[in-house]
Amino acid sequence: MKSFILGMLTLFVVAVLASSAGIWLGVYNVAADVPHWEITRMTLEVARERSIAVRSGDLKLPSLDDPELVRAGVLEFHETCRVCHGAPGHPREEFARGMYPLPPSLSSGDVQDELKSEEVYWIVKNGLKMSGMPAFSAFDDERDILGAVAFVKRMKDMQPEEYGGLLEKSRGTRPEGP
Repeated sequence: MKSFILGMLTLFVVAVLASSAGIWLGVYNVAADVPHWEITRMTLEVARERSIAVRSGDLKLPSLDDPELVRAGVLEFHETCRVCHGAPGHPREEFARGMYPLPPSLSSGDVQDELKSEEVYWIVKNGLKMSGMPAFSAFDDERDILGAVAFVKRMKDMQPEEYGGLLEKSRGTRPEGP
């Protein structure tokens, strides 16, 4: 038993030293135009999904069906989210196309099908490390965050005409943005 423990400890020390040497030597390329190794991508994806699920599990959101909340949310989305995620009839800004990971299209339906409202809320409020997704709680109030979530949950398969109409209606409630 003693030799097994000593062997495991030795293996652990060697792994730490090898990892440290690899980091020091710059073996892992952190450039945004080079994808992660598959094992790195899978590890980060599982860590992200589990972290969001655990931290959003106890959240209780108010109803996101309030038309005023959705109306405020479309303007919030257009002013802050559209530049990276795009919107129906509005492609991502040029800089966002060079981000890695590429921000998901929020009108494709993937986010709405994969994430609960509480998970989307948690992401918008807290952001995601090393993804370019900021924590909107740093500069937006709770109503703006809830509005953006309410709108995102309705964006699935939205057509440019519908988006433009909602945006036009919402601009009557706040000063015009970009």
